[in-house]
Amino acid sequence: MNYERFTKLRQTIYLGYDQNAESQKQIFYDALKHFGTVIDLSKNSSTLLDYISITAAVCKEVVSSNCYGVLACGTGMGVSIIANKHKRIIAARCVSSEDAVDSRLINGSNVLCLSAKTDKQINAEIIRAFFNTDFTLSQKRQFRLNQLITLEGANFI
Repeated sequence: MNYERFTKLRQTIYLGYDQNAESQKQIFYDALKHFGTVIDLSKNSSTLLDYISITAAVCKEVVSSNCYGVLACGTGMGVSIIANKHKRIIAARCVSSEDAVDSRLINGSNVLCLSAKTDKQINAEIIRAFFNTDFTLSQKRQFRLNQLITLEGANFI
């Protein structure tokens, strides 16, 4: 089985947010620019403020480019739920640096979901923790990924 999608991602980062998180977009960008090329899909989108459309657009780019995504809405839950409806996406809502580390280290997440209710500086710390953590494929993690890929194949078209 090919695990490249979990371990070798390009350092392009697609960013999307809704009206609830728009006030933090500069914090997101400033934290993300140290980790790769940031492409803000909300900035030029006619569907700005629509978290479902923005999430779908980010996920499409993440899958087709084998890279990362960062999404934000009021709670981070809406974008996380929508993102995880997409094949080949492992999205994690993180409200602490520890969540971000675990989402990468244990699950190989490729999409970080943030809450606009979280303090701006904490969101910046979460971004740094997420992008400073590499996913290492151990035998235990490979077993879990096999299970995930099987579920994905059975439940997605």
